[in-house]
Amino acid sequence: MSLVPNGLESVVRGLVSTANTLQSGDPLPLAAAQHREDLGRNAQMDPLNAVVRRTSVKGVTRGSLTGLRLTVKDSIAIGGIPMSCGSAALQGFVPSGDSTVVARVLNEGAEVAAVTNMDDLAFAGSGETSYYGPTRNPFNPALLSGGSSGGAAASLHYGLFDAAIGTDQGGSVRVPASWCGVIGLKPTHGLIPYTGVAAMEPSLDHVGVLATSVQTLAQVLAAIAGRDGQDLRQHKIPVDLMRNFEASDFAAVDLRRWRLGVVDATVSTASKPVKEAFKRVLDSIESLGGSVTRSDFNPSAFGPITTGLFLEGVLHTIQGVRTNFGGTHFEWVEFTDALREGVEREVNRLSPTFVASLRAAENLHRSAPGTCYSRALAARERLRTAYSTALDNVDFLVEPTVPSLPLPVGGAEDAQTVADRGWSVLTITGHANAAGLPAISLPLGTHDGLPVGVMITARPWQEQALLSFAHACEHLIGWNNGITPESTVRCNTQFHD
Repeated sequence: MSLVPNGLESVVRGLVSTANTLQSGDPLPLAAAQHREDLGRNAQMDPLNAVVRRTSVKGVTRGSLTGLRLTVKDSIAIGGIPMSCGSAALQGFVPSGDSTVVARVLNEGAEVAAVTNMDDLAFAGSGETSYYGPTRNPFNPALLSGGSSGGAAASLHYGLFDAAIGTDQGGSVRVPASWCGVIGLKPTHGLIPYTGVAAMEPSLDHVGVLATSVQTLAQVLAAIAGRDGQDLRQHKIPVDLMRNFEASDFAAVDLRRWRLGVVDATVSTASKPVKEAFKRVLDSIESLGGSVTRSDFNPSAFGPITTGLFLEGVLHTIQGVRTNFGGTHFEWVEFTDALREGVEREVNRLSPTFVASLRAAENLHRSAPGTCYSRALAARERLRTAYSTALDNVDFLVEPTVPSLPLPVGGAEDAQTVADRGWSVLTITGHANAAGLPAISLPLGTHDGLPVGVMITARPWQEQALLSFAHACEHLIGWNNGITPESTVRCNTQFHD
């Protein structure tokens, strides 16, 4: 049956023709640079498979990051450098300009020295679904790095990079930070602009930072945070938010000022080794004067919010539909077009986690379009209220970052197992994404030579407090309890030869 009444066909054609005369917005701008070099892959000098391509992109000015060499995830635009999101779908895609975060680090004097590996289209947290193969764990290369920003975390152990910029929709910065024994911060939703970064679901999208020292992480955060006037995710940033993350009270190395609430509901879901490592960390914090109490907060009680948002949200991203947060917004048309065409062309070569998500989203959209998404939005508000109540009498909530130790490389022999492994590691971290709260994974725990991350979650816009707490832990407890990566995975300075 035709949806167009008789006699209106020409009117419809006219409306469509008129609408199609609208022009696409401006492309991403290119930051001023001394040079932009794509140095390609060098698998022999990358035993962890952490780096998709070596680069040397340098700005023309000096600033707060002068002398630092950074990596960016393969989903973050660098003008003139291929960006594939770890996927067959985007092979050959080259952004015309720079993401805001890349432009900002270049303008502050940093060099973008590598593009890091990631799970296929960021649809997993295991680190094993990339088009380029799995990223391996620096502490045991037979194990996975975690994902989807696995390359970002693993690459920091090469000793060649000072910090890494990744993305986090359900834990994709914090999970690999935990498994690879580095610091991983997912800030408050919108604090770091997402312009020129491959989107998934706008209400879950976060750019994050990974590093091995709090001071370096704070420097990078200070350089890339703040409104850019183009990202509608940023409309809630307080106008007077002028935090100097570099100049936080790092001199106050003291845990006695902080009150932590342990989220027993999520601790109970962790494996025995993770629970034991987590308890040892809490004992250390208490012995140093930190206040540790129990919290009856249970974020899982509000249902699978991230799944509800993620499924239909990603389908909308592929279709080019935008969530309206209000305010101005940059439309990255070249990416959206490339993604849609690539998914259609390469769907049989994409990861099981992506294909399953896409098919589920299509089923939901056919049967009850928008219903699941709307329910998730309502549940998210209840979750935010519960977080606020749980944080009334403590400074932070504390949980294990990941419920399990790193998984083995090659341990998934079928699509179901790949999907289960890809999502099971995100069960604790995803709640902070749904609520939009800042959360940091700290490499404080260990078990049998492997790192175990501890996640600290705060109120909105409290990154300063998180960094101050992390700085105290770094100096009073230390990272990874003396364990070090296997010498066989270390890379030398010939990496860029």
